Amino acid sequence: AGSPVDFSSVVDFTITNGDKNTLYSVAVSIKNAPGWSLVATSESTFYSSPFMAINPADGLPYVAGILNSDASADRYPIAFKVDGDKFTGLTSNGVIVNNRSDNVVLGFDPEGKVYAHFQDYVNGSSTALLRSSVVSFDNGNASFLGNAAEIPAVGSNAAIFPVANNNVWLAFQVKNSTDGLTKRLLSLSNWNGANWTNKLSINGRPASNYGYYTCSASRDGYNYLLVYNQNVQTFSLYSLVDNNWETIAEDLIVNKADGSTPDPHPINLRSFDLAIDSAGNPYIMAIYQYSSDTYNPGVIKYDIKEKTQSLVGGAYNVDGEDLRYFSIAFTPSDALFMVYQNADKKPAVVYIDSKTKTWSAPTVLEGCNLNGIYAPTIRFNKDGKGFIAAKDKDSNKCVIYATD
Repeated sequence: AGSPVDFSSVVDFTITNGDKNTLYSVAVSIKNAPGWSLVATSESTFYSSPFMAINPADGLPYVAGILNSDASADRYPIAFKVDGDKFTGLTSNGVIVNNRSDNVVLGFDPEGKVYAHFQDYVNGSSTALLRSSVVSFDNGNASFLGNAAEIPAVGSNAAIFPVANNNVWLAFQVKNSTDGLTKRLLSLSNWNGANWTNKLSINGRPASNYGYYTCSASRDGYNYLLVYNQNVQTFSLYSLVDNNWETIAEDLIVNKADGSTPDPHPINLRSFDLAIDSAGNPYIMAIYQYSSDTYNPGVIKYDIKEKTQSLVGGAYNVDGEDLRYFSIAFTPSDALFMVYQNADKKPAVVYIDSKTKTWSAPTVLEGCNLNGIYAPTIRFNKDGKGFIAAKDKDSNKCVIYATD
């Protein structure tokens, strides 16, 4: 009836419904921050940082990357499911295709079917990065959607959105001025179950903005796209609704910690990430000069109802230009975590403290050495179990940490 209740011990409630009374006992416990343990190490070696995503169907982490090889022509794309301490290839040996590739990303449709996009060195060439490919996985086999190398070349990375079995979207920076496309601009491709439609755009997006970096996130069946517009130093946020792209924010200028809008407003291009809270609000991890001339990592909440931004927990006090790589994720209860490479080149984890509303002290993860160019990634499944993937520079293997 509006009166505060002390939940420091068990509280009994009697609920009356007509002539029936029901007794409920309620206990509230404060959950401590989780511990992290190294649980799995790949047998395969990785050439670059692993990509990790959580399959919504089984709640397990899936990782992809490029097979490590001294011969560049043998740097094949690879993909695995990680269950407990075991890496299991999505094909018989984990290799997607026997062709040199780059920048593998994974995506899942609502039923958990796995898709992979990768930059494809066409016709087995070790030098001519011309086009891109998408495959789906079934019973240990990878099948191309359409033909191999049917999609325009992607620059640096792509965001993949498998909306359904016969509906897959890609959003990416154009690598080459081919196919009537302009280098560095954002382009989209859509698979309808039979054909790819390329050279698509988002209504209302400024045609001159560079789509330098794209990043995807999903929550509760909804898909989101973050684009870093490098030439104008802004962000764009979009959502995919009923197979149409809708704008959440266009040309978002990042504010200083005090709420002011600087001019110029340069964003460091080394690291970005996107996470979504339970209300559907996007959170952007960006390295920026929030309160000084130092580039610090920070997380910007964009309120979709108020159309406002706020800096969550303040700028994190490390040098973002030196450490570079940061990844964020929410637990199902909206606790925000971040993993990064610390000054000793170790993975370190922090979170927003629920009491102080600021970043916690870091937890350093042992058993993995990063070398300044490999990016760790953090994600949580719907049951609240967390996973971190990273490449160990000494063994070139992918290691997985999980919450205890």
